[in-house]
Amino acid sequence: MSKTVLLKDVSARTGCSSALVSAVLNGRTGRIRASEAMRKRIFKVADELGYVPNRNARGLRMSRSFLIGALAANLSSSFVPEILSGIESRCLHTNYGVLLGDYNNDDELFERWTSFQGRGVDGVICIGKPASFKQCILPSPTIKCVFVGGCVGDKECGGVWVDRASLLRLAAQAFAERGHRHIAYLTNYSPAECDAWRNALLTYGIVAGPIRTCHNFFEEGVAVATTILQEHPELTAFFADSDLLGTAILAAARNCGKRVPEDLSVLGIDDSILCRISQPELASLRQPRREQGEKGAELLMQMLDGEPARDIVLQGELVCRASLAQAPENHSKS
Repeated sequence: MSKTVLLKDVSARTGCSSALVSAVLNGRTGRIRASEAMRKRIFKVADELGYVPNRNARGLRMSRSFLIGALAANLSSSFVPEILSGIESRCLHTNYGVLLGDYNNDDELFERWTSFQGRGVDGVICIGKPASFKQCILPSPTIKCVFVGGCVGDKECGGVWVDRASLLRLAAQAFAERGHRHIAYLTNYSPAECDAWRNALLTYGIVAGPIRTCHNFFEEGVAVATTILQEHPELTAFFADSDLLGTAILAAARNCGKRVPEDLSVLGIDDSILCRISQPELASLRQPRREQGEKGAELLMQMLDGEPARDIVLQGELVCRASLAQAPENHSKS
């Protein structure tokens, strides 16, 4: 029979005190703090040793269920599984188990929330745009909430998201540094997002080219992008707010006889698998999806230990691939 791995075993292997190991694995901050390198080492050692906390014993002591709910729509999307993986990785060696609730409409969302309440979860991580959750979920004084993917604007709820404005600035910088001056934008976001894109370009003295909104569907994206390219032959760059729309632009460019990247540079957002299987490979802005899940779980556990709710804003990064290049010489200075 294999020996049960205890907290003191993780402590001995890492050379840290049991108090520090316990604080890290349970997501607590307070007076006991560890560097990021030490935190990663503690989680790595716990994983190597196969440490599993005794959730039932601690739950009886503290009158908690030590269950966390995770609510998410569209599990087939490129980002939700990675966020869930981050949540699981942070909860694996803590006292918390994770219950997953997926939904397809508002009624199902309300049913999942009610089910979580019935199971006595201590907290819930909501993945997606906060507006949809706030319309359907009844606030509960006994259940802490963290929203991953957007700002909820509620001081009682935590939030973890990627700064969209910083992504737009990254895109503007990537195009400007490569000499592009005629840039189109395909988006399914709000007018405020379009204004942020215009402002990002103005930082580099560039007036925004055509901006069109469409749903995040490939066929619709191809149709809209084809029309834009036909109406605006001066374009040398095209920005899409998703990789799916980015691949739609690649298809539209082929329809219009445009070579990518010789005639047209294309940039998406998400750094999904689509980028690596498209022809040419699609440049994209990577959002730290797994880290959002990890930070969301850590924040929720801290709130359950009595710390106040707060917001954590993460930054994206440019992943340069074959679809992004210098502007054609006859357009770069016009």
